[in-house]
Amino acid sequence: MKYSFLTVLLATFLFSCGNEQATEESNNEAVEETTMTEEQPMAEATGPMDPVCDMVKGDDWTEYSVNGTDTVWFCSTHCKEAYDANPEKYAKK
Repeated sequence: MKYSFLTVLLATFLFSCGNEQATEESNNEAVEETTMTEEQPMAEATGPMDPVCDMVKGDDWTEYSVNGTDTVWFCSTHCKEAYDANPEKYAKK
């Protein structure tokens, strides 16, 4: 009985170790397939942008300042405060 149990236990151990390696190899293959082979050009941003951090305006932005006739939108209160402290620094070039 002891030998039967040890044989089954040993067989289970050997088969489980073999599956671990196969899983690791398949994960490596998946990573290799998704790796970029060449550099892709970045898309140009269109629409209003936060002048402080250069993020493209999101639909959920609520912070803004009016500078002359322009409305300037911000992603956060931090960016708005930085702009309000020195708007000339972020003026369009």
